[in-house]
Amino acid sequence: MSSQQTHPLALFGGEPVVRTPLREWPVLGEDEIAALGAHLDRAKRDPAYLTSIFGNGPVVDFERAVAGYFDVPFAVSTNSGWAALHTALVAVGVCPGDEVIVPAYTWPQSVSCVLQQGAIPVFADIDPEIYTLSAETVAKCLSPATKAIVVVHLYGQPADMTSLMALAEAHGLPVIEDCAQATGAMHRDRYVGTIGTVGCFSIGSGKQIVGGEGGFLLTSSEEVRNRAVAMSQHPQRHRVDLPVGYELPDGFLPTYRMHPVAASICAEQLPKLRRWNDERIANLRALSRALHDCRGIRAPVESESGRHVYHLYCPTFVPDELSGLSRDRYVEALMAEGVPVRIGYVRTPLHLRREMQERRYLAPDYPWKLGSRDVRYAAGDCPVTEDRCARTDISVFLGANARGDQSVLIGEIAAAFWKVAQHHRELLEPASVPR
Repeated sequence: MSSQQTHPLALFGGEPVVRTPLREWPVLGEDEIAALGAHLDRAKRDPAYLTSIFGNGPVVDFERAVAGYFDVPFAVSTNSGWAALHTALVAVGVCPGDEVIVPAYTWPQSVSCVLQQGAIPVFADIDPEIYTLSAETVAKCLSPATKAIVVVHLYGQPADMTSLMALAEAHGLPVIEDCAQATGAMHRDRYVGTIGTVGCFSIGSGKQIVGGEGGFLLTSSEEVRNRAVAMSQHPQRHRVDLPVGYELPDGFLPTYRMHPVAASICAEQLPKLRRWNDERIANLRALSRALHDCRGIRAPVESESGRHVYHLYCPTFVPDELSGLSRDRYVEALMAEGVPVRIGYVRTPLHLRREMQERRYLAPDYPWKLGSRDVRYAAGDCPVTEDRCARTDISVFLGANARGDQSVLIGEIAAAFWKVAQHHRELLEPASVPR
């Protein structure tokens, strides 16, 4: 037992364990600043360098660089990860009234892109160990109206793409990989985002590389790439970047263009991605080792076939090991000790949120009224997700910011978990255990 564990809980007047501040992220280094300076200097002579309308300059350079990094034929830039997802849905042929299988446990933007397309989300449960869709949970949701599957590599954890792709291919379904939190994660020997039909990424705040705002998609299909360009880019780019004879949109489309400044920043960061992810992984594996056998908490499981890149560190609370202590009280005690922790990331399963229960997106019963069957959502549809959200889900806000040597901070956070576990009976209601 460390000396910290014998001190009073900070919640009751003791000294907090965690004193080392979290590192800021994102941070622009000298390389990024130099690249931006060169970019702006070029823009003084070439005003087109401040726009991506024409399909040239830093944005197209970034597309080539990211396609080369991930070893795929095609990349298309967008102004956000959500825009990449919406573009991907259009590019694989999802139409209004179609059904798209999505996880019930994810950030809502993984689903709102489906609604924006006028398609109907069908919620599948998650694997209880790695928090992603599995072939088993997806198979239960298939119907004749299913037109695509959106697989989210949540927190940077790769889903089991081998089994998911086998299921999708057996049913002739495209797979869209949501890699917004998983840039550089791998399943077996392949990067996530290069395994499905389309991979969608974010370079927004808090991600593994950050351009301020933006996103991109990857694909090995020229047809999907051309549809993505037609959907997301300006008509000026269509004229130079789509095949001769391609049926061009007549202007009635969104344009999800990335800003060239974001492209310049991320092009400079891309060669550093592997090293940065290695540092994050090393730090957060060290935290998992330090929490081994600590009562009340289970470290995140890393898929045996994957490389988890830790957008967030999301362990599992085990109340039965702490005499039934409530999650709220446990998190309150950890926060008092200085741990950057909150109650869960998803909190309310997506299928149980108000808009889904009311079946209302932009207008009543839209887009559900466009479907070929009556899709509704109820408690019990996704029991693993529902239990995790209700009882065991917590999030430690360490991930993309966990770069460099953070051994002191990691040690303090681990000591705080051990301290709260040691003193957990003091946190129980007086009627249960006298203080």
